Amino acid sequence: MCKGGKTIPENLTISCYPCNREKDDMTVEEYVIYKQKQDNMLENYEVNIVINELVVMHNNIIKRIGAVNDEYNLVDKEITSLQHDIMWSKFNASEGYLLAKVMVDVRLVINSLIVLWKLKMKHLMMPLRNINNGGEFMIILS
Repeated sequence: MCKGGKTIPENLTISCYPCNREKDDMTVEEYVIYKQKQDNMLENYEVNIVINELVVMHNNIIKRIGAVNDEYNLVDKEITSLQHDIMWSKFNASEGYLLAKVMVDVRLVINSLIVLWKLKMKHLMMPLRNINNGGEFMIILS
């Protein structure tokens, strides 16, 4: 009727009041296309929210990985300094024996730090793995 048609059964559509007001002067076909575009816009909006959350999560992970790498680099510098000191030092037999015992302990500490570093790295990457394997959504870039 809004397009000037006659009030006959073939020209009428049943709809609730809110949908009828939203439909305004569109035909049923135009209204269906309009609703599909609205749904697509909402879907795109939701995908953008997820993408923004992923970007924030990614940036936080990168910062945390940087902090872990800084810790690792400090330990590595200490190891290098210690190796340098040992290389240029002169020891008698008993001092050499004590140094060897200390080095075994140091190696155990270093190995423990490396294991902790690897665990931290694995933990930092876990949120991305959970998202990737969770199957909750998939982003396809074309």
